[in-house]
Amino acid sequence: MHTTATANWRKRNSGITGRTSTESATLRRSLKPGEFCSISRYKKRLIVLTDRLNHVRIPIGYWAFDVAEGEPYIQGALHYLKKAVEWAAEYKLQVIIDLHGAPGSQNGFDNSGQRLPAPQWQTDETYVSRTDAVLLKIAELFKGSETVTMIEPLNE
Repeated sequence: MHTTATANWRKRNSGITGRTSTESATLRRSLKPGEFCSISRYKKRLIVLTDRLNHVRIPIGYWAFDVAEGEPYIQGALHYLKKAVEWAAEYKLQVIIDLHGAPGSQNGFDNSGQRLPAPQWQTDETYVSRTDAVLLKIAELFKGSETVTMIEPLNE
């Protein structure tokens, strides 16, 4: 069933599916070992799901845009956010970018990037200002995009 659904989707959308072998080879060379397999699996699932959905929500932490001294985060996610938006456009999906974590943690839970006894985000104007700056960066980055249709200002 899964293979049939994918094949049918590709027939209906033949102009926007798949990469040439040269494009695939270039993509493989540009990724670190092991990354291509997980991205390929994700894209295959995306192809099947596009028959049933029109939006994809992509959570991203503030640290993709802003890491202060002493914070334990590694940057690099922004590149993949941009790639995900490109893929969504390729498959005619819209994207909701969800700022999922804020400096100081907006909820104290690990899904904000920090597990704390209580949220600290609202207690420090610097945290709020950094969050505002990140939201402005996201808005500027995707301004005019037909693919990114919403920005969720802060998760939970």
